[in-house]
Amino acid sequence: MQTRAILDKPDIVSREEEGHSIRGYGAVFYDGSPGTEFDMGGVRERIAPTAFDGIEGDDVRAFFNHNPSQVLARTTSGTLRLSVDGRGLRYELDPPDTTLGRDLVELMQRGDVDGSSFMFDILEEEPPRREDGVVIRTITRVKLYEVGPVTMQAYEAAKSEARSINRYENLYLQDQARNRLRLLEQRAHIQLSKLSARQALGA
Repeated sequence: MQTRAILDKPDIVSREEEGHSIRGYGAVFYDGSPGTEFDMGGVRERIAPTAFDGIEGDDVRAFFNHNPSQVLARTTSGTLRLSVDGRGLRYELDPPDTTLGRDLVELMQRGDVDGSSFMFDILEEEPPRREDGVVIRTITRVKLYEVGPVTMQAYEAAKSEARSINRYENLYLQDQARNRLRLLEQRAHIQLSKLSARQALGA
């Protein structure tokens, strides 16, 4: 699983009877403007508007700082709500009435916590291409696991995963080869099953 954090301050919405809710964007789509791509050190990563297609109904959680011991909300319980608009992946969560939830609201109101992030696996991406000597990586579909507020919000946090251009291109080619091999294995299995069925009928 991978994580990415963005410079986008989530908001706290007060409700008289229901307490607070936290709203923000866990990810933003690339639109050509600064801050909508990740600098991975020789590789610029962009998220396409199709990246979160099909996440409706997925079991997604909200953690504070990606820490699974600091659970804030969950889609299956209705305390985390996700939506996708023209800007990116939007989330709204109801923080629990616990020490963690109350502390987070206080930290956000003070301005100590002002970023958002998401945890995911890459399912599909475009072939890498070079642009002004830099490799462009465009992610077109992900498996989303978690989203929520974080303290380290800058894109530079992603540089811990920095890789060389050649290494990234080689990794992409290896992934494509593995996918083709899996597809061939699946087709061979189907053909073998059909052959076995025909032989059984002939017997």
